[in-house]
Amino acid sequence: MAASCVTAACYAKMGMDELVAKTTQEYIAKAVRAGSERDYRMAVRDRIRKADEQLFDDLEAVREHERFFHEAAHSP
Repeated sequence: MAASCVTAACYAKMGMDELVAKTTQEYIAKAVRAGSERDYRMAVRDRIRKADEQLFDDLEAVREHERFFHEAAHSP
């Protein structure tokens, strides 16, 4: 569950909310489409690659991780 929440948050930050399934049936449909429609799969892959800087070039997120690890390392 936690991994799916992280992925959903990443997709939201990248403006790709339509990739997040809300039900098991929706997840299956999305997975089947990605697995069986090459053009769709390649288009999604390209969109993710173009939007990944929104995740990896986010200094605020880096600072939040730094604070978390600092606090975790220094808490009793």
